[in-house]
Amino acid sequence: MLPDGTALVASYFQAPLLDLTSGEVLRTYDSLNTGITGVAAGGGLLMTASQTGIARVWDIESGEELLTLTNHTSSVYDGAFWPDGTGLATISADGTLRLWDLTTGAETRR
Repeated sequence: MLPDGTALVASYFQAPLLDLTSGEVLRTYDSLNTGITGVAAGGGLLMTASQTGIARVWDIESGEELLTLTNHTSSVYDGAFWPDGTGLATISADGTLRLWDLTTGAETRR
């Protein structure tokens, strides 16, 4: 669910953004058919997590992929954005929680 409550992102092999009033697909965030295992939204950004250990960060409005985060070695299950929009935490089946700087895409802590 987006913070304003107007749309919902579902996940499977792609992540469609659905308008909750009309049911219309507004855009689709493509995981390159790697299987999306989780999504998180915050501050105008969307994170899609995949079975391949990759998390992607998207601009919700434009649909542009901003970052590809690749340090996990197994499925990424979930993520959470910092309230100020500068960071992201991801958790994976590899047993790690990783922290990312969203201005550089660098992993800052594991």
